[in-house]
Amino acid sequence: MPWPQARERSEHPQRIMQFLVYMATGMISVMDPPHRVSSAPSTRIRRLVHVAWFCAPLVLWVAVVAFASTNFASSAHTDIWLWRLLHPLSPGMRSGDSSSGHFAALSWAVRKTAHLVVYGVLGLLAARALRGLFSGYVRTTDREGLWRMGVVVLPFGALVAAADELHQTLVPSRTGSIRDVAIDMVGVSVGLLVVWLIGRRPSHKRTERRTIQPR
Repeated sequence: MPWPQARERSEHPQRIMQFLVYMATGMISVMDPPHRVSSAPSTRIRRLVHVAWFCAPLVLWVAVVAFASTNFASSAHTDIWLWRLLHPLSPGMRSGDSSSGHFAALSWAVRKTAHLVVYGVLGLLAARALRGLFSGYVRTTDREGLWRMGVVVLPFGALVAAADELHQTLVPSRTGSIRDVAIDMVGVSVGLLVVWLIGRRPSHKRTERRTIQPR
């Protein structure tokens, strides 16, 4: 029967083309350099390490802020620690002196200073993460760069401070305060300013070197 033989002959070129495509695909995969295959995973690992380098300290410090708003850091506990710290410096101080006016003022000053320090570190870490992860956004070191960082860091700090004080209203031994939010924002602003000032120094050195070099 001639018709089936003609059909088989017509299918031969198609099978040959499929075989050649299959062999070419296999050769390309074999001849592909190893660095191309391993570049994607290594790049992803480097990106993850880069993100973790800037985000992990910030996340850990936010956890520290959350822990500081619990009963463990209430005035009832911190006053005991402060009295134990000051008692060796003033041997005449008795345990009943912890409720005196001078001690209460000192305790208030220490607690508000702690607010400034804790949120100063928060603003510093947030600005550091912003500069490290979004260098294209914060690419300037002048006042525009400070404004760009402030647009992100200050609302972030306000959100953390508001959540902190709101959480303290739910703890029986703590009280939330708008004044503490204002103090926290001062600390965030100081941390942001420190990062901005540190970021300006290398740029000035580079510009000075460029101006000194002869053309």
